[in-house]
Amino acid sequence: AQSSPSENKTAVVELQNGTRVQGEIIKWVPGDSIRLAFAWGDTISFYESQIKRIEQNLLPSQNHIPYTFNEKGFYCSLQLNFINGNEGNRAQGSMGLGGNISAGHRFNRYFAVGGGIGYDRFIWDSGENLVPLFTEFTGFLNESNTSLFYNFKIGYALASKNDVFGITEARGGFMLNPNLGIRWDTGTVKYLLGIGYKFQDAQFTYASPWQANDISIQDLYYQRLTLSLGLTI
Repeated sequence: AQSSPSENKTAVVELQNGTRVQGEIIKWVPGDSIRLAFAWGDTISFYESQIKRIEQNLLPSQNHIPYTFNEKGFYCSLQLNFINGNEGNRAQGSMGLGGNISAGHRFNRYFAVGGGIGYDRFIWDSGENLVPLFTEFTGFLNESNTSLFYNFKIGYALASKNDVFGITEARGGFMLNPNLGIRWDTGTVKYLLGIGYKFQDAQFTYASPWQANDISIQDLYYQRLTLSLGLTI
């Protein structure tokens, strides 16, 4: 016989084969299924046909917030990056902006592998546009809804010409972007706040607006501090 859901936070599920399991109730639909979170980090759903009996522990859960992070399976992330400027002759303190979207597979809380595409303009009032294609490695350190995370992107960025800014030739290059930060919230969508450092090779050729054959080749190696805001599911 199954009890009705209440404010109790834990339940013991006895299966038809005699196995008994205890965990925190994530979701309970009477007559259909119950989903439990276990101390070792997994979440498992049990269905009506598998269940012999459900017993609830008499522990109040008014202040309990279930652990809702999906530690295994598909993930997708979206990030906006604010790129710190420098005081060099080119940037002259101008900030940059970028963003990326990525998707992949979580093997566990600590390790996931994915890939993605992005957009970067390291000096916002320039025409130096880059589109990085990357592989990423990411993970979360704490078994809680608020957790530290790491993210490591490596790849290659494509560059484009820009007639408005006089860029007649463009070449991208190697990209590296380590990142550390915090993830939070209890819903399906989690929020991310991180700080990182971005390394990027690129080359842009500028044509002089005054003399036809006069060009300037800018062989660049960007090194910039970044602040990122994002979402992940």
